[in-house]
Amino acid sequence: MELTEILDSEDRIVVDASIQGGNNFTGDIYESKRYSHLNVDLLKRQIRVIRQLKDILENPKTATISATTEELRDFEDVINNKRGYFSSHPPKKKKKTRIQRINERPQSQLTLLQTELYSTRRASYLKELRIEDNNYKLLLNMIKLIEPIIGIKKDRGFLLGFRDEDKSRNSDTAEKLTAALYWLSLFSCKSSCLITKDQDFEGLLSIITGLIGSDSFLPHNEFFRKRITENPFRLYEKVMGDFRLLIDSSLISYDTEFLIKESSKEVNEQAKKKIAGMWEEFNHSRKQVYRTALAHQYS
Repeated sequence: MELTEILDSEDRIVVDASIQGGNNFTGDIYESKRYSHLNVDLLKRQIRVIRQLKDILENPKTATISATTEELRDFEDVINNKRGYFSSHPPKKKKKTRIQRINERPQSQLTLLQTELYSTRRASYLKELRIEDNNYKLLLNMIKLIEPIIGIKKDRGFLLGFRDEDKSRNSDTAEKLTAALYWLSLFSCKSSCLITKDQDFEGLLSIITGLIGSDSFLPHNEFFRKRITENPFRLYEKVMGDFRLLIDSSLISYDTEFLIKESSKEVNEQAKKKIAGMWEEFNHSRKQVYRTALAHQYS
């Protein structure tokens, strides 16, 4: 499916920064010691990708979260720092003229990338969903409790041997985007979808949804189950330039019993107890918000 089809058919499109592919590029650029080491074709490709992301963010239907903007800022910082490094390590005078000619093209492309990243980050900031709600925090806490036990998030660079450190949990952006999709289904009148290149979301939005929506937590999670069916979220994953629909929450089935197979019985029971407490708090918090809204409406 092409992106234009998603933009035409969906009410709201939540954008994950992973679709711009900056992580691999930053690894390539990090080792460069001078402008002449930069691959101009890679720079041009990255500029095109960042411009495409900016175009997506400027669509009136798209939205993002602050963690996504921060990831773009981190990418921008890599470029800023690299330019600063090049400036502080100029070539020797006797070679300066020749090297300047060699450097001229990659330097101009890196400067252009820096400019495009800045404007894209600003576009992301303007489209942030600012969810200041205890219900959102509770949903996020459920996700962050379950995910490490199962180990859904994978650092594929680490698994493939490209780096020595597992960075799969250095960021919680995926958990925050997952919680945002839940919250939008529950408390918004518009259905939402997520577009991403991150393969972790399939597990986050299927396995965790089935667990926290399980029969074990009825009736406290009944509103959750009802709303993500009535106002479903969808997951589109970018593969080779196109998007494929992986999840429609109206079709998700819930576990009969809360059971994390990857855990011991003791860990499972502790997690189950904590999730049950969060659902009770969620129900109380949701009803309080509803009563406050009604009071304002009829005052």
